[in-house]
Amino acid sequence: MIRAYRLVMDFAACHDIRLVTIHSAAVYGGLTTGQGFTDYIENLLHKRFWRVPFVFDGRFPLVHVDSLAQAIIASLSGEGPYIVSEQMTTLKAIALVLREHAGSYVPLSAPVKLARVGATVLEWVASFTRTTPIMARVQIDFITQGIEPRSERITHELGWRPKTLDESLATYLENQAAATGAGSAHV
Repeated sequence: MIRAYRLVMDFAACHDIRLVTIHSAAVYGGLTTGQGFTDYIENLLHKRFWRVPFVFDGRFPLVHVDSLAQAIIASLSGEGPYIVSEQMTTLKAIALVLREHAGSYVPLSAPVKLARVGATVLEWVASFTRTTPIMARVQIDFITQGIEPRSERITHELGWRPKTLDESLATYLENQAAATGAGSAHV
């Protein structure tokens, strides 16, 4: 990915092309396209405790799909790279805020070492059963790395405003309710 980005940057410089790139945090709130944070939220909302038996410590960056879309639109009047992240959060924080809005399930906490061992075993089983493990080791690495992206450039230059976790989850639930035609999502 880094090599590809450098190639694009070099190409733009050689051909005098205006280039805007968006480097986003983990995106959630759109379609569930894999075992990501949107899937995590849906598992909590539907109380699928077998899909999320526990959570572990680790702060990670997150951005709601609507905020990302607003950042992309704002970036059209800029140039260069923009980092887009609403905030650093935890799996437990997502579960607790979601519970305030929708009475969802809040998993127990477990040590990171247990999560790594479990993911290793589940990935091994998945290789034989052709199933998707609950969580992969690469996801645990992302959650526990603690790398904190900064969105100051896009906020100062283009006026993009990151949402809070509370705002983003409320938006997610409103969008889900609108998509299903329900008056209130997951209540």
